[in-house]
Amino acid sequence: MLPCCLIISNRRELIVRTVFTLFLVLNLSFVTFGHCSEIQKRSFQSKFLNRMWPHRVYVPTGYEEGNSHYPVLYLFHGNGGNEKSWTENGQLQKLIDSYIENGTIKPLLIVMPSAFVSWYVDGEEKKESAIIKELIPWVEKEYRAKPQRSSRLVAGLSAGGFGACRYAFAYPELFCSAGLFAPAIYNPVPPPHSSARKARAFHQPFSAKRWRQLNYTGLFKQYFQQELRVPMFIVSGDDDHFNIEIHSLALYEKLRRKGHPAQLRIIDGGHEWKVYFGGLKMALPWLMSFVD
Repeated sequence: MLPCCLIISNRRELIVRTVFTLFLVLNLSFVTFGHCSEIQKRSFQSKFLNRMWPHRVYVPTGYEEGNSHYPVLYLFHGNGGNEKSWTENGQLQKLIDSYIENGTIKPLLIVMPSAFVSWYVDGEEKKESAIIKELIPWVEKEYRAKPQRSSRLVAGLSAGGFGACRYAFAYPELFCSAGLFAPAIYNPVPPPHSSARKARAFHQPFSAKRWRQLNYTGLFKQYFQQELRVPMFIVSGDDDHFNIEIHSLALYEKLRRKGHPAQLRIIDGGHEWKVYFGGLKMALPWLMSFVD
């Protein structure tokens, strides 16, 4: 038979353990079901593309429980990628969750459309028209997205960086800042081993004239004739096999000579996710500083 004091001690220990276990269960339930971000799989029938168009949308913690409206980052993948590229290769959800949780950035929505090999322009498919005239209105209808310029950002990697750069210059009335990560903004033309040479967006055989028209170089003069400016954060690897660091520096110097707000980072790496994701990690707090 156990001593009385030992029985009481065991009962107290059991009670303490039970209360502690209940606390953990309730706390974990609260975190899991009330405070989790989400990567949503969405699509809609596009009139411009004449097909169903898939997207991924990052929805921040607490979105479902509240009624707040959020800024939106339109985030583009590279040539041949898809709507899953940033979430599968870039650990995007983990980064954004941590940034929001520690107060580095405000909560936001992130929309990642599928573009495949379109280079985000109107070519074989009218991808630029679809993004500007369909995707943005769809997002602002389907989500509690703030529908003004001061709450829209655009960014992308490689060919997606080309697209983000083009949109910043072509549609300054739509975006308040832009992130360009290893952007394929070759001037005057892409190198022979660039996928741009095979993209139907620039005609086949490749048209240097069309490239120059669609690249930022064809928009530069027009852009600086109007008053709005889209601050740009440019990141490139120092060992990029397309020599994109040279073209990134050239754009940065052009912008700075005009007194345009811009940042440039040349970091260790090639044309790879280390640079793309590292670019987003560095750029996002600065890009979000322009959000109203």
